[in-house]
Amino acid sequence: MSLFKFEEILTPNRKAISTQQTGTQFQEQRTELHAVDGIVTFTSPITFVEIYNRDDMHDGTFIVNGLTIVVPSEETFFADVGGTLSNIVQVTGSTQYIISRYL
Repeated sequence: MSLFKFEEILTPNRKAISTQQTGTQFQEQRTELHAVDGIVTFTSPITFVEIYNRDDMHDGTFIVNGLTIVVPSEETFFADVGGTLSNIVQVTGSTQYIISRYL
């Protein structure tokens, strides 16, 4: 699955301009069912992450590459993450979530 999308946009004088939305390539996804003692492990280090906190009552704290990311209940976080590269996400607070790793 790729988030790359090509589309044509018309300028005010109706000339077509080809554009490309920037994005990343989906690699793998994990949920609370994959967690062991609050640790979710991916096959490779995380450089771009999407976190959907499905918990409808609790904010979630997700530590990705040593960086703490707080995702409110029923909200999504999507970003290029720095820090010290790691394939592990530590989760507290949220009981239901989906974490996706992208390139």
